[in-house]
Amino acid sequence: MDPDKYCYLQIAQKQSSLYYAINLLKNNQKKILSASYALSKKIEEIILRKNITIASYTQLSWWRQQILNINTIQNNNYIIQSLEKHVQQYPRIKEILIQYIDKMENLIEKKYYHNIEDLNNNYWNSNILIYKIFEEINNSNNNKTFELELNKAITMTKIIRNIGRDKLNGNVYIPIEELDNFNIDLDEFLNTKYSEKFINLIDYQIQKTLHIYEETINKYSSEDLKINTFHISITAMYYELLQELKANKRVILENFISLNPFRKFWISWISNIRNGQNLINKIKS
Repeated sequence: MDPDKYCYLQIAQKQSSLYYAINLLKNNQKKILSASYALSKKIEEIILRKNITIASYTQLSWWRQQILNINTIQNNNYIIQSLEKHVQQYPRIKEILIQYIDKMENLIEKKYYHNIEDLNNNYWNSNILIYKIFEEINNSNNNKTFELELNKAITMTKIIRNIGRDKLNGNVYIPIEELDNFNIDLDEFLNTKYSEKFINLIDYQIQKTLHIYEETINKYSSEDLKINTFHISITAMYYELLQELKANKRVILENFISLNPFRKFWISWISNIRNGQNLINKIKS
């Protein structure tokens, strides 16, 4: 199979928000980001295993070596084969991918974060990887402060959505400082189901994240929106997801809440053709 096609099929199966945003890009951009995203999913599958063993570190080390040695040794892995030609064109992609693997490996040992700065500095996910590679291949001079703030909001949205799964794995991605503000200790957070304190904590996380989306989007000019349609389409999908989480916050632990594929496609498509005006209208309504 053609390596680029393999990577695209891998991300198509996930039906994630990133897939729908990537799908609207130019062909070369789509290939680069599809390969990068396919790699990120392989890494995340290793990290998300409930019982981390020496095999997990070994597998991460294998992927790291494949990236370090890319273009120097023959490789039969489709993802690496797809990335090879892209790294030749954009050499710094290699550095970004290694940084991503290193950050993800740190998550194995780092089970909690002291404050929001600690979280922002150390917690990576596929959205952050794709953001950095997108910026690299476009040599973007856009206002990166806005985009970084939106990535923080997207990260928090994913943390809120995944809170039940992460608790089962013993992972706490809500900062300890914020747990303390609601008089919830680490054991209580990991071992209890619902309480009013817990619901209040989730509501605070949702409101805080909504505020980041809204404050950041309101700073964009019309021209900013036009040249940031990729970021805006992803943001629009996650903003809509956060609204769903808000409406279903009392069942977050038992249910994996997501938007259906058609809804993701529609939000991404309309964001792209309207330069994000749909998101602006929703925020201002």
